[in-house]
Amino acid sequence: MRLFKYIRKCLLFFLIVSALVFVSSFTVLAELKSDILFTISETKNMAITVSYSTEVPTISFIAPNGEKFYDGAPGNKMSVEYTDGVIYYLIPKAMPGDWTIEYDKLSNPTIDVTYAPYAEAVEIESFIIEPIKNDTANISFDVSYIDNLEFEYIVSAAITDEDSTVTGQKELMRGSGTTNKTTSARVDLSSLSSYDNYRLMLEVYLNSGGIEVFDTMLAEESFSYDNNREPKGINDFYAEINLTEESLLIDWSSESVYNCQE
Repeated sequence: MRLFKYIRKCLLFFLIVSALVFVSSFTVLAELKSDILFTISETKNMAITVSYSTEVPTISFIAPNGEKFYDGAPGNKMSVEYTDGVIYYLIPKAMPGDWTIEYDKLSNPTIDVTYAPYAEAVEIESFIIEPIKNDTANISFDVSYIDNLEFEYIVSAAITDEDSTVTGQKELMRGSGTTNKTTSARVDLSSLSSYDNYRLMLEVYLNSGGIEVFDTMLAEESFSYDNNREPKGINDFYAEINLTEESLLIDWSSESVYNCQE
């Protein structure tokens, strides 16, 4: 009799545990949903954000070929960053086709999902300027990027304040180069006005999959430039304002090159 009661207790416990497992599994499956998130016609880098309110939802993405992307997947190229209330996913070189999101929002009333293509950052690694000679500055610089792509660049002479904020600039030249290779150029300074505190500024622009990325760098050292061909300003002129007649008279006859007689 005791043996029978013990067997019956064990059987009852087994049935209760089995029921709990079944209910738990059924609940998870009932909340798991999937939808087509986006469709792309060509390979692109894709950024996805998921916003939530109470707890981190369960999220995964399924590629057109059936490959599943989720945080912690072995060999997964997707990167994930968690912040308070938002998860950021980056899928580099996402293949063309329909991408599906598979999710369980758990206790969140809703989750918001947004996506957009993105481009990797381009970066100016170095910007070297040789001593200026004969109105010319020889420069060289290195631009790094995930792939070897062509970029456009602009070199300008900049004027900065005490905080190195650019307050004025004049474009000197444009050119092109290839990322991950040193680019060299000769910059003509003859169009500049005389000034004792210029800094060269480099701007780089790169188009990746229809998205433009850029970087800028100011040369650390400043330089002075004296333009001997620059025309001198007028030192002596006369100005008279007549408010009644709403007229302005300016006379610089003392500076005139030609003396015209009536």
